[in-house]
Amino acid sequence: MLRTLLLGWLSHMQQGLRGLSNCPSRDRDERGLCAPSMSAGIISPAEAATIVAAAESAAAALGGYTHTRHEHFATRDLPLEAVYARGGSAAAEAAAKKAIDATARAVVARCGAEEPVLVDGFVIKYAADAGQSALGQHADGGRYSSTVALNPPRRAGVAVPAYAALPPQTCPRRAAGDPRATCVDPAAHPERRFANESFDFAHPLWEYEGSIRQRGLCPPTCAGETCDALLAVHGRADLERRGCDCATCAGFAELGGPRDGDGYFDGGGTRFSSLRDATFFPDVGGAVVHGARLKHGAEAVTGGDRFVLAFFFDERRCADAEAAFDTFATSLVVAAVVPVVLYIAFVAEF
Repeated sequence: MLRTLLLGWLSHMQQGLRGLSNCPSRDRDERGLCAPSMSAGIISPAEAATIVAAAESAAAALGGYTHTRHEHFATRDLPLEAVYARGGSAAAEAAAKKAIDATARAVVARCGAEEPVLVDGFVIKYAADAGQSALGQHADGGRYSSTVALNPPRRAGVAVPAYAALPPQTCPRRAAGDPRATCVDPAAHPERRFANESFDFAHPLWEYEGSIRQRGLCPPTCAGETCDALLAVHGRADLERRGCDCATCAGFAELGGPRDGDGYFDGGGTRFSSLRDATFFPDVGGAVVHGARLKHGAEAVTGGDRFVLAFFFDERRCADAEAAFDTFATSLVVAAVVPVVLYIAFVAEF
């Protein structure tokens, strides 16, 4: 018995150490900095609605959404397991799994993931009038992240503010290698909200020309012309017909006009302070995928409710290695504690 336990512990330790040694640290994996990409039609509006209905039903059965699953940047959410178990909808589970598969493929295409595996999936509810309306800037705990819009925003699209391309982009501190330097005085430029955030080597602030363009958020050219020249003479539809992804260049808003009616939420969007406040508003059923090291947050919902399906992905070999190592560590603790407890219970005299 003891020999079997020891061999099991050693096996888990070897698997964990071997896997972790072949797995790049999240804080050093460049794929964790892949630029956001927005994809339409990950799931249909009807499928998104079934997930919302199941989440609301599960929340009612459980006494509300949880607030304690994430330690540092808590969201008002429900894990997918609870939505499946208490939401009472096989259609919602099928839609969520469809979204997982589609966003995993998008992570491979956008971020260069090899074999992404879901490590956490949950439905978030942001509300303008009660509960949580926004989420501060943060980096995620996984390697890759994705959010799927479960209901439509008043305006959909991408907006990169004009100041993202304006100086100062660098300064002596930044040039000397200090990643904490934004080079922008927040008092002088209060509109540049990224200047109020903290950055470091693992979670950097990108410069517009040197990083945002090069990483594909805003390509410098398309079809032999610069994006600036194209945007001066062509509309969004013309660019799309040419296969150009110039719409996220600074100062150009791909946001559609406000839509009338009660079926939309106001505000919201995912703002990336790492990308000098580029903000994404996917339409219902659409997704944003990005590297988990990019600092981002949910902008405040000012009217209605916003529902989001959030996914954290890691590489399968990394997730498996961590699980094996955790099993080994837990077993080691049990092996150390159980004899002490038994000794106190049956031998020691006080």
